[in-house]
Amino acid sequence: MLIDIREPAEHATGVAAGARLLLICNTHNRSSATLRALRQRGHSHKRYVTGGMSEWARRGWPMVAPR
Repeated sequence: MLIDIREPAEHATGVAAGARLLLICNTHNRSSATLRALRQRGHSHKRYVTGGMSEWARRGWPMVAPR
């Protein structure tokens, strides 16, 4: 499951295709903070995408239009 926590305008630029068990925001600041909060609540098997969607797009990884 991908939990996209970007702002609506950021989300509208495209989403990561096929991602599983990741938190993602635009640059990873929000997703890393969210991950810390989740881990404090016992959710230890979650990850975030370093660099966020900005890095995902820069690397040319698969993206799809948001629904």
